[in-house]
Amino acid sequence: MRSHLSIKLILLLACQGLFWACTKNQNNSCDISIVPKVTTNSPVTAGDTLLLSVSGIGNVYMYNWYGPNGFSSHDSAPILTGITSANAGSYHVDVITNGGCIYTTKTDSVIVGSPVVACSLAADQASISGVASSMYFGGLTFGPNGGSYFIEATSYSSDADAEIEFFGNGVPAAGVYSAQPNGGGQWQQGDVHITFTAESSNWYGGPGTVYVSVVNNKLVVSSCSMPLASDTWNFNTTGSFQFTQP
Repeated sequence: MRSHLSIKLILLLACQGLFWACTKNQNNSCDISIVPKVTTNSPVTAGDTLLLSVSGIGNVYMYNWYGPNGFSSHDSAPILTGITSANAGSYHVDVITNGGCIYTTKTDSVIVGSPVVACSLAADQASISGVASSMYFGGLTFGPNGGSYFIEATSYSSDADAEIEFFGNGVPAAGVYSAQPNGGGQWQQGDVHITFTAESSNWYGGPGTVYVSVVNNKLVVSSCSMPLASDTWNFNTTGSFQFTQP
């Protein structure tokens, strides 16, 4: 019985598809002068929300949006939160009416700017409040390792190391990321683990915010007043850093 129902459903969808095609191509009832109106709130800053909308077509059966970074939606006004530079570009939409007419249009290219960092540090500098006020780093490496993307650095000015680990081994896009405490919390796309080694202790960052910008085609990764916890002392503090890709 279920197999017969499945066959009927497939035939129904096929007939519906033929009806749309006939309505558009043979009955010639689609007004080709109509162009849907699309709007966005571009330009936007990485980490913000991107708003899309389409209007101007009545009797709508379906919206079919598609665009950068694998985006797709069937909403008339999609909302994309926590965007990165990977969301930049044009968004296309097909508006399909109940009569079978298909109207297609696209947005202007959406511009996604780099996030504004709230503190100012010299390149490759970090500080841990109450522990190490000024650390300058060299020998930086940026790249994938296993299933993560790592930034690793050694301090010139003190016996200290830093490691920033992004979820996934792809190059991080410009945007705002969430630092998660090592060994706890979630660990998924958009998350970061932060570890400093200084003053005979490991310092783990989070929860907090990490900013990724692209300057002269180089990644700039920074954070301001990131909560840090020592794994050897009963001491919590905050730290800031800025690392630039060599």
